Amino acid sequence: MNGQLSEQPFAELIREISAKRMSGRLRVQQNRVTVVTYFRDGRLLYAAANVRTLRLPAYLTKLKIIGDLDLKDVAENRSDLQLAAVLVENNLIDAKAAEDVQLKQVADVLRLALLWTEGTWEFDHRSHLNEQVEFKLDPIPILLEAGRRLPDGFVVSRFRNETELLSLNQSANAHRLDQNETFVLSQLERPRPLNELLAVSSISAEDTMRAIYALALSDVIVRESWKSAFRDLAPLPVESSKTREPAPEAKDETQTTQSFDATDLRGFLDRVEAASTHYEVLALTADASADDVKRVYYDFARRYHPDRFRQEQDTSLHGRVEAAFARITRAYETLRNTGPRATYDSKLAAGDPTATERVRPPRTSNSPSQEPASTREQAEAHFKEGLGALKAGQSTNAINNFALAAQLFPDEARYRAFYGQALSSNEKSRRLAEVELQAALKLEPENPDYRTMLAQLYKALGFPRRARAEAERSLATAPNHAGARDLLRDLSES
Repeated sequence: MNGQLSEQPFAELIREISAKRMSGRLRVQQNRVTVVTYFRDGRLLYAAANVRTLRLPAYLTKLKIIGDLDLKDVAENRSDLQLAAVLVENNLIDAKAAEDVQLKQVADVLRLALLWTEGTWEFDHRSHLNEQVEFKLDPIPILLEAGRRLPDGFVVSRFRNETELLSLNQSANAHRLDQNETFVLSQLERPRPLNELLAVSSISAEDTMRAIYALALSDVIVRESWKSAFRDLAPLPVESSKTREPAPEAKDETQTTQSFDATDLRGFLDRVEAASTHYEVLALTADASADDVKRVYYDFARRYHPDRFRQEQDTSLHGRVEAAFARITRAYETLRNTGPRATYDSKLAAGDPTATERVRPPRTSNSPSQEPASTREQAEAHFKEGLGALKAGQSTNAINNFALAAQLFPDEARYRAFYGQALSSNEKSRRLAEVELQAALKLEPENPDYRTMLAQLYKALGFPRRARAEAERSLATAPNHAGARDLLRDLSES
């Protein structure tokens, strides 16, 4: 298999080969420089380049481990691995020193190719190292470093799906992170779509996406929409070749938002709708640990988050998924912290009816009034909390609550409009604010309040003509609308 590095960069190829536990040789080339890497069961074994300064003799002499005269007789016509073995065998260098210098050499080779955004790649699963190599090579810090150093435009181009779900990898060990990466992780206490994370981020969209990209390359963040290079090549299991069984065909990771097991989904929905307690919603017992709660929630979020099913034609299914995930989120928020969980447990023990509920599936009608009362009440609670936060100047809290309300009922114009208004308070999220306000106006085109909100957004964006047009359309509907009149006066004076 082969392709262009502009479409599938070296770092993503390494990540995918590792994730799919593949074995073979990956060759990448830019102009006349070639880098070859070998993998076994997804583990990166070795890397070499056809650059003289990246060959083993150059490292040995530069580090003054061995002299030129000692190398001259043994280095000729030998690969770097063969040379190291001969040097150790002849006691010209000890095994530990040989391994240390080769690890540095391999890391430098990887750093060179990881920054290429042009060139070609080729993977051959039949080609393997002849030598037995057991370096303790961890590519994760190098991948993290590469994600930080790639060009801004290239990093942004790696995000093609603005609604892709991002979540924490609970089993990953985070290496030393910079300030932006730490901030991004702090916003992923729950899985979030990319556009929502960008909207609430206090750093630029480019810096946010760079942090996400670096963390995803280093396996700290799970991305839902990686572009797959090896769609037709099945991953190999970790077991030795003698015990291998045929592995399932590798899925195209770009299609995760489009395909799902309908039977599995409906079974999940039936179970959640039949649950009466938070523990039953998460399929946990009352003695489950906080780590168990978090693990189960993240697993459900990866598999059943509503954004995975936006493209499905069955609108009744949308309502069921959104209602079910709202219950999942509420259960998680209650059980993950000691205080709220203790209060909830006390209510359960006392037989308090507010601690239990059973949700019936929503009707197929698109009328909001026919949705489950508990889901409608939850959306309204988020909306009211968002209004309070907005008045108090707590923009992030307002955005989060309006987003949850709009996620539960995307056809409710109020939720979309106030979500847009909250987003407009942050310069970095005004593009998404425009989308939300236009969605609200599509649902209620004659609403002068929402039209004025959009006009105010256009004024903030520096589009006075658009702002004036929207304000005038608002007054055409409601001639005495104070907000639209004030805005037109401000525009005339500026």
